[in-house]
Parts: sequence; structure tokens; C-alpha cells
Amino acid sequence: MRPRCRFGLPAALLLCAWTLGLGSLSQPAIADGSPGPAGSFAGSSLTQDFILHELASAPLLAFRPVGSTSTVFKATMRSTIAAAFKVTTSRRAHGPRSEVAAYRLARCLGLANVVPAVSRSIPVAALRAGLSADQVSRWPQIAERLSIGRDGLVQGAAIYWVDGMQDPKLDPLSGQARIAAMLRLDNPLAPQQQALAAQLSSMLAFDYLIGNWDRFSGGNLKSDASGQIIYLRDHDAAFAPRLSEALQRPMLKRLLRVERIGRGFYTALRALSRDTFQKEIAQDPGFGPGQELDAQRVGGLFDRRQTVLSHISALIEEHGEANVLVFP
Repeated sequence: MRPRCRFGLPAALLLCAWTLGLGSLSQPAIADGSPGPAGSFAGSSLTQDFILHELASAPLLAFRPVGSTSTVFKATMRSTIAAAFKVTTSRRAHGPRSEVAAYRLARCLGLANVVPAVSRSIPVAALRAGLSADQVSRWPQIAERLSIGRDGLVQGAAIYWVDGMQDPKLDPLSGQARIAAMLRLDNPLAPQQQALAAQLSSMLAFDYLIGNWDRFSGGNLKSDASGQIIYLRDHDAAFAPRLSEALQRPMLKRLLRVERIGRGFYTALRALSRDTFQKEIAQDPGFGPGQELDAQRVGGLFDRRQTVLSHISALIEEHGEANVLVFP
């Protein structure tokens, strides 16, 4: 595909503006004082608001394809941080929006370890021009998977690139058994396991809330080098309008194994309302008027919220609040 032939002069003008750093001017700024935490991203001295600002506005300079199941690029930016740029494809047309929606829900719940993500679009000509030299030959295969608008823009999400992520060895079945053991009330929890167990507890509840059946399919559970900070990322399969029973059953099974809960998470989940969530997600430039998350996806989220709250309430009734809400 040759963008200059398909899109003509408008695409060329878009490319020139983008190259000069003017393309970012059309991106609405992240609103100051938006709902959710303004503190640092887990394991970093950078605030989430700073990361969001850079993801939304810093010019994207170069792209290197990474991953295998979706069209994702490591993007070099005119910034102190880098991004993964995940584009909209025919296979997962809602994928980038799901990434952003998951992050915005995490802000409502006070989770600082869900990787920041912002809606962003770039000219397809800029994507092609910025492709790393050793990947240019792959352009035909990349291009046929892209969803390109009539304006020549590729929609996607800019996602904070976390350097140095490691495999915490919790993904296979043996790892899942270790997680379940840490979260059972009848299994003593060592003090040095508290922080990790708290994150895993919130992770399983969060995955159920957003309908993220893909956490344990391989490579979607990462940590820092110490193995003590879990990074929640790759949520492009979440927020499906409908989930089959085959996908829901394993998520529910993992949720029901969670018997130790964070008090802060439980409090935030109880306080979560449709209005709060809609106001938070509207802070993203891709979810403005007429672009809201559709009612079916929002409805699924709040149906699952009720299931999580019912599970926690039943645990508290049986074991007592002090024994269940053991994490901050």
C-alpha cells in the first residue's frame, strides 16, 4: 500500500504537520484535576499525570514492531519516556479503547500499577515513514492489518513503556496455584508476601471486572526486577460486549479463590458509580461527546462489579471484616 497514492495531498499535509510536532495540537490535553490518583506510577518516581501528558502530546518519532498477536510498536518519542503504540486493527477493532478504559477504571479504584494509556491517532504515512529500517520490508503485511480512516489517520493507544519488566513465574498452572495459596484464609501469609499478595488480589478482581480473560494466556503477567511489583498491562481483549461462558468461567473461578482483599480496593469499588466512571473516562481525548464507551460494555462492567461485591460481602459475613480486609 502506498499512502501518498491512496490519500493524496491531505495525507501529505498531515504528515508534514505531524513531523513538525503540530499533529499533537489536535489532541485535547489531559484535564487537570481529573478524578483518580495523581501520585506516582508503581515503581517509578514519575507521576501518572506526567506520563499521561507525555503520551498524549509528545511527538512520536520512530516505530519498531513488537509482539505477535496484535499490531503494536515501540515508539520513540520526543520525551524522557517511550511508549507502546497499539493500533486499531480489523481483528481487535476495540483493542486500544479497551486499554484506555481499563486504565481509567484503575484510576477510579486507586490502582497505581495499571500501565497508563491514552487514545492517540497518527497519519498512516507517518507510521510508515518512522518504521525502523530493518522492518521496512514488513510494511505490506503491517498495512493490511491496519484500520485506516478516510482522513488517513490510524487510531490507537499510546501506552507507557515500562523498561526492565520480568517474568515473575506466576503465569503457568503452578504459578496460579501459588497465587491461590497466598490469597486463601486458611493459609498463613508471611509478612514479606503481603505486598505481592495484595497486588495479586486486586489483579484477579480487576480482571474479572473488565472481563480480561487473557491474563494467563502467556506473557501478560509481568513484574519489576525484584518480582515485588506487578504491572497490569495488555488489556485489549477486555470490555467485550458479550463474554461466552467458556471465557467467564475461569475468571470467576479465579475470583472465588480470592479470600484476602484490600480495604482500599473494596472501599473504592463500593463507591464506584457509572457517573464516576464516565467522568473519568471522558478525560481521555478518544472518549469525548459521541465517542463514549457503549452501554453494553458499561453494563457488563457494573454487572461484574456486583458479583465481586457480593463475593466480598459473603466472605466478610462468614469470616469477619478484620480477617478478610487484611491489605491496606
